[in-house]
Amino acid sequence: AKISRAQALLPIGLAHGVTLTRDIPKGTTLRMADVVLDDALNGVTLRRAMLAG
Repeated sequence: AKISRAQALLPIGLAHGVTLTRDIPKGTTLRMADVVLDDALNGVTLRRAMLAG
């Protein structure tokens, strides 16, 4: 959890149907900034709040 938070990694539960914002090399871990997220979703709002501290 510490690494996930420190690196702002994208939780698998938020990864469905997202659009990448840049080319991502195969095998790379996705970060929140690598995808377009729907801020209207509760999970996205909660994750952003958690990352903000």
